[in-house]
Amino acid sequence: MNKPGILSVSTSREITNDWRESFPLLGIYKSMWLLKRHGPLLMGIALDRTRSNDVYLPTFHVHNLLVPAPAILLSLVYPVPDMRQVKLPRQIKVLRHADDYLSAVAFLKQAVPDLDASVLSWRRLVQLHSDFIRQKRDYAIAKSCSRLFLDVILLAYWCGHEDYARHCEAEAVRLMKDWNPSVDVAAWQTSLHGLLDRGVMQRTLDSEISRHKLAHLPVCELSGDGEAEAITVAYTSAWAS
Repeated sequence: MNKPGILSVSTSREITNDWRESFPLLGIYKSMWLLKRHGPLLMGIALDRTRSNDVYLPTFHVHNLLVPAPAILLSLVYPVPDMRQVKLPRQIKVLRHADDYLSAVAFLKQAVPDLDASVLSWRRLVQLHSDFIRQKRDYAIAKSCSRLFLDVILLAYWCGHEDYARHCEAEAVRLMKDWNPSVDVAAWQTSLHGLLDRGVMQRTLDSEISRHKLAHLPVCELSGDGEAEAITVAYTSAWAS
């Protein structure tokens, strides 16, 4: 018999379905995990368990499929804040799910309206990354954001913004050379250049979709039109001394 208030298989399914009904453009990737795909960018909500298994933490995130990875990485994480201590993530007790989850849904709909959008623009894609850096949602990652630079540059090439990508690569290299602790800039550039070819990008995307069993997820549009702020400008504005 399942203990009350514990994330059993059936309870997890019910909670996942409640969140799926609240975000109809998202599909169920796994139990307690909702995702959709805008071209090579995954976007969704992880309903993270804790060791106690009697609460869960709803968290927005993205993942770039243009970089091979052994698992889906949670990038640009945006947890729903606690109602009393906003610097802490909100923990929703399983026993109070029916009473409490809709306020968490409302927060994410307001904070990340892209979860309900069928089209993600190039400008908005960059803004999502810039906001993460400026808001310093994870201080260490926002400060040493070599992976975010890599993601945005690859996505820029994918969207046809090659001048933007070349400019941001040059600026990122200049910035990273002064970081403390240091970053292996040469290795970063080698990794980037090994992924930039359009054919390599498509093969990587196809391989990652297969590897992570993503083919059943909803596929939405990624529009490459328009201009966007250089991600390196967002970094400089956030960390200028």
